[in-house]
Amino acid sequence: MAATSRGSRRNDNSDANHEWTTWFNVDHPGGRGDYEQLEAIRFYYRSRVCPVPRALEARTTDWVPARETGETVHADPTVGFWCLNEEQGPGRNCSNYSVRFLCPKDYSEILQGIWGPWSVWNACPAMCGKVGVQVRSRSCQSQTLSCSGPKVEGRSCNGPECPRADCHLHCMMGKENAECEACTCEGHVLLGSVRGAGGLVAEGATIVRLGKLLVLTDHNGHFRIPGVCPDGNTTLTVSAQNHSPLDVLVPLSSELTSVLSIRLERTGNWRERFESHHSIHKLQLWSFFGAMPYNFFIIFLFYLMNRSMY
Repeated sequence: MAATSRGSRRNDNSDANHEWTTWFNVDHPGGRGDYEQLEAIRFYYRSRVCPVPRALEARTTDWVPARETGETVHADPTVGFWCLNEEQGPGRNCSNYSVRFLCPKDYSEILQGIWGPWSVWNACPAMCGKVGVQVRSRSCQSQTLSCSGPKVEGRSCNGPECPRADCHLHCMMGKENAECEACTCEGHVLLGSVRGAGGLVAEGATIVRLGKLLVLTDHNGHFRIPGVCPDGNTTLTVSAQNHSPLDVLVPLSSELTSVLSIRLERTGNWRERFESHHSIHKLQLWSFFGAMPYNFFIIFLFYLMNRSMY
């Protein structure tokens, strides 16, 4: 392998049968250094570089020839050009280099056409519980050159889940979940916030559906539940410490996102305490007045007995 130290030597071997290519820069000096390798350049610019160049020339992106940079570099026309940061002086890294190659003028290589982009995958044709094949295709964009590689490719896909024979849940929206206890709507998201008494954030409030915990509210009292159907028939139970549980109906909607704003009341609020206290006093009053006929009768009987003694 040819190598030069303290500069890159230009092989001025151009003649009537050879010519220099354009300049290439496929790497940057980050990491271990700058690598302008022939293999990588031909990968991106195959039609513009011959397989075995006769010579190589390098310069920085500031147009300074490599031999004048004072940097330790390496060059081989059959391999490429590279500069290692660890070989430079203390505190120095390699410059950013561009390279060009000396190739025969009559160089010709069988060129290939360029493929257009792949189409989207077609819908999976498989029936429920079965496996099918999805297909996509692409077209060759060249009019005169053939393209190498497949025009069509496929991949396996699974059909939808088959309905459960023992599930009698009927979903107005979406489909039955695996437990056949609720309907799920893929793509729909339910967002909401829960506030407690006085409008305070209800952190850690539970959101339950059919006895199953779905989510807890975050530190802002917010929650996010994907898959809940906005069918106007789904009931969620919201609970928080020291607050009365509240049943909330998810409203009917055709949007992909629904939003709920929930306000909870404290357990045993002032109205309930007032009504309870008032009921106790009503009970005491009725007990007093209910006993009056009997008390009056005793007093009246005692009065009659005293009169009979005189």
